[in-house]
Amino acid sequence: CFYHDIQHESGTKISKYYLSDNEFNLKEIADNHYYSNNLSANFTLSQNATKRYLKNQLSLNRFWDYETGIIVNPDKLEQKAETPHTSVSNSFDLLIPHKKNFFRIYSTIDYNNSPQKLSFWPGVFVNEINDGESYLKTVQHFTQEELIGQNFLRFTLSRKPWSFDTEVGLKLELQNQRSFIEKDNQILDADSLNNDYRWSSYELYCNENFRYEKGNLRLGIETPFRLLFYEFKDVYHHSFGPSERFLFSPRFWVNYDLNGYWSGSASVRHSKTLGEASQLTQGYIITGYRNMQKRSDKLDDKENFSYSAGLKYKNPVSGFFSSWT
Repeated sequence: CFYHDIQHESGTKISKYYLSDNEFNLKEIADNHYYSNNLSANFTLSQNATKRYLKNQLSLNRFWDYETGIIVNPDKLEQKAETPHTSVSNSFDLLIPHKKNFFRIYSTIDYNNSPQKLSFWPGVFVNEINDGESYLKTVQHFTQEELIGQNFLRFTLSRKPWSFDTEVGLKLELQNQRSFIEKDNQILDADSLNNDYRWSSYELYCNENFRYEKGNLRLGIETPFRLLFYEFKDVYHHSFGPSERFLFSPRFWVNYDLNGYWSGSASVRHSKTLGEASQLTQGYIITGYRNMQKRSDKLDDKENFSYSAGLKYKNPVSGFFSSWT
């Protein structure tokens, strides 16, 4: 299918900045246009038989999006953002029942490529880019190419009142991000204004889930183990790896139906995750005519403890439902 859309937005924005000894007023008049063009196609193969369920889907997507805008602040500034995007993905799902048990084989792969361009007339960030002298045009080229995949085998064993899920799989993420800035059609070669990194991550994981259901009581324990191997290579800045990390994020939950109207629930979870590769952009990237930013070379771990408890009331006859958490 093909999708086409045009939007127009105009308005005035007034901002006030309160400083220690005075205040600064900023008035901006904006006139923006948004153009969206999207072509997508899906091809699906499926089979639903007694001995197996099979589904394979191939998706193709192409976007030709861009935005234009004029800002008066009080000088006139024109800007244009071109954000084309190509995506190709395929997913394979096979479910095989065996008595009261199930085998599931799943595989997905997703490729994305987005070569973007951000332009300003006249040039912006004159102090950082042109030693304080005004110039005609700034153009930033930004490209992100990514390949993501996941494959797993899951086995479900049911022995009432217990059920057990075992899932063993592999995840991969390959990413290449590049950016550079042009000043009046001249490429700036300063390392601080360039980015070119490659990120590769491979994750082996095993999820063990145990569930118990009897009468009004339902409880479960989840024990996911993850072993990550990753490497970061940067042409202009600091690189690191190859490295590895072991992560364990258990969870326990319980639900109990007090009667036909009231039920209670509680859960506790400890999770550890690794930061995103996008936080490693060490060269400056322009995100707007007033914003230019860079990140650090550290990949932070995130660790969380979460607890929750809740009480629910439902009365289908009167139509009254309520919950407290």
